[in-house]
Amino acid sequence: MPSYDTVPEMPAFDPDDAGGDRVPCLLALNGVDAGRLIRLDFSHGPLTLGRDPSSAVCIPNAEISRRHAQLRLLPDGSIELADLNSRNGSFVNREQVTAARLRENDRLQFGPRVELKFVFHNSDERELFDSLYARAGRDALTSALTRQYFMDAFQREWSFSRRHHVPIALVMIDLDRFKWVNDTHGHPAGDAVLAEFAERMRQVVRNEDLLGRYGGEEFVLLLRDTLIGGALIVAERCRRAIADRPFRLPSDERISVTASFGVVCYDADEIGKHLPAEMIEAADRYLYRAKEEGRNRVRSTVGDPPQDSDPTSPSHTQPQWGDPPPEGESGTST
Repeated sequence: MPSYDTVPEMPAFDPDDAGGDRVPCLLALNGVDAGRLIRLDFSHGPLTLGRDPSSAVCIPNAEISRRHAQLRLLPDGSIELADLNSRNGSFVNREQVTAARLRENDRLQFGPRVELKFVFHNSDERELFDSLYARAGRDALTSALTRQYFMDAFQREWSFSRRHHVPIALVMIDLDRFKWVNDTHGHPAGDAVLAEFAERMRQVVRNEDLLGRYGGEEFVLLLRDTLIGGALIVAERCRRAIADRPFRLPSDERISVTASFGVVCYDADEIGKHLPAEMIEAADRYLYRAKEEGRNRVRSTVGDPPQDSDPTSPSHTQPQWGDPPPEGESGTST
C-alpha cells in the first residue's frame, strides 16, 4: 500500500456543514464493539488512540499499538489523523497514511482489521446509537456478550488465529450450585450474584478478552493469543476472584459462591485440525470434570491444575458465609 509523508490532497470536512449540535464521532464497524459510537471531545487537546487504557480512544486489541494514532483539531476547525509510528499502520479509505485531514464518512483502519467510520451526529442520534449498541450484543443483566454475539466474535477470532498462526484459549465457566441460591434466597438474589460475578471477572481479565453469557449461570471466556499456561493462570485468577470473597445480596446477607472452570487451548497447528464447536465441546468436558471432582476448581487439557489450584489450598475450600447445603440435598445437583 502507498504511504504518505505529507497530508494527502483531499477536501477536508467543513465544520460549518455540521450544523446544530452535531459533533465528530468514530463509529466502530467491526469486532465486539461494532455499532459503538465514540464522541471526540477536543476540549483538552489532541486525542490519542491506542490499546493503552489511558488512551482517549481505547481499542483493546493486540494488533493496535499502545499509542497508535492521534486525532487533532486544527485551527480551521477540521480534524487531522496522525499515525504515531505504529507497528501495523493507520489507513484512511484503505490507503496508508502518516497524516490526513478527515472528511465525513471516511473509513479509518488501524492495523489489519480494526475499522471505524468518521461521522458527525447530534445528541439525539448519539443517544439512539448508544441505546442500540447497549441492546445489540450485551446481556442486560451482566453486560457480558450475548451468546449469539459471542459466537460471532469467536468465529472471527478463530479465523484470525488460523490465518496469522497464533494460539487461542477458551474457558467454560459454571457457577456451582446456583439453583440453591435461587431456591433459598430468591431470583433477585440470583440476579445480583450473576451481575457481581460478571463484574469480578471483568476486573481480572484483559480488556481484549471476551466474556460471554453462554446460558443461565454458564459463561465463556475467550483469550486471544494465549497458550495453555497463561490460560490456566487466568482461570485460576478468576476462580479466586469468585471464591475468596462473599457475595452481598439485596437483603445485605453475604453468601459463599464458587465456580468451576474448563480450559482448552489450541496452538496454530491444532486450529487447522478442529472446528470452533469442537473447542467448546472440549472445554465443556473439562468443566464437567471439575464439577465431578468436587467443584470450585480448574480442569484442562493438561493433566494437573496450576499449583495454586490445588484443591487442598485454603481458597479452594468452601468459604464460610451462607454455605449451600451438602451434596445430595435439594438444589445442589450442579
